[in-house]
Amino acid sequence: MQYICSRNLYNQINMINYSIIIPHKNIPDLLERCLQSIPKRDDVQVIVVDDDSDNPPRHCGLDSQSFELSGDCGFRRNDDGVEFIFAKDQKRCGAGYARNIGMEHAKGKWLVFADADDFFLPAFDEALNEYKNNDSDIVFFMASSVNADTLEPNKWNLTLNRLLAKAKRTQNYDLLIDVNVPWGKFFKRDFILKNDLHFQEVRYANDFLFAVKTAFYARTVSISEQSIYCYVIRPDSLHGRRTLKSLLVRFDVVCGGIKFLKPSGKEEYVIKDLDGAWYEILGMNKVVGACCMLKIIFRFGLSFAYKYYLKKLVKKI
Repeated sequence: MQYICSRNLYNQINMINYSIIIPHKNIPDLLERCLQSIPKRDDVQVIVVDDDSDNPPRHCGLDSQSFELSGDCGFRRNDDGVEFIFAKDQKRCGAGYARNIGMEHAKGKWLVFADADDFFLPAFDEALNEYKNNDSDIVFFMASSVNADTLEPNKWNLTLNRLLAKAKRTQNYDLLIDVNVPWGKFFKRDFILKNDLHFQEVRYANDFLFAVKTAFYARTVSISEQSIYCYVIRPDSLHGRRTLKSLLVRFDVVCGGIKFLKPSGKEEYVIKDLDGAWYEILGMNKVVGACCMLKIIFRFGLSFAYKYYLKKLVKKI
């Protein structure tokens, strides 16, 4: 009995409460900044999944030439305990593929996602203590945002923070469906596994449907007024690039979100995302924009297209 109690105490002390998953590709300096912003704690597992970088990150405390090979992945742990997984993404599926690999190797009670070019704020350490035993499926946090070149604050985060504040004030948690980013949140790993949730393995907007589905399926949520994460607006990031190709992928991804939400009548929470993609496509190429409208009509019906789009266009004519 004494041995069993000691073993349970040992497991409790050595429990991994958080797994932080960071996809990375070709920005080792920014990755280093992100890693330095993470508190050094025994209950935190840090996983970096390198998405087949041209030059794998050598200066993050490891030699990229010396790692164990297993299938399409190489594994290495640096002196700080950060776990590096070198993924051979032959299909070029991007950050969604990398995040899914990270989730397969996660051991923590909670999953935390970060982008390699962003960083955590000092309040993150306090939040790790405060929420490790929380009963929610998801904990949402306020966010900060800065410009990449100057690190001066910008106003990108204001819309997100107002949305979180409104959801908390009105207790209308369906509003959280519109918080379609994976960072600035703690996800209970059991909740993710139970609902078999994964990131889409597409080049752009891979996190959209994951964020929509997690908010939809969550039965209990917490919304903190703390800001624990800083989103860096970088024009040369995948999110910052606005090409016809990227917008068409995003358009299809958001259509998938609407298809998922429509049976529950909650598609209104992501309509603005389809708005944004479609109007940008229309501005770049009117023929392609018209084809996308036909796709909307074909997938969701004429009444849907008229309610959200054609009615507005008729008023402008």
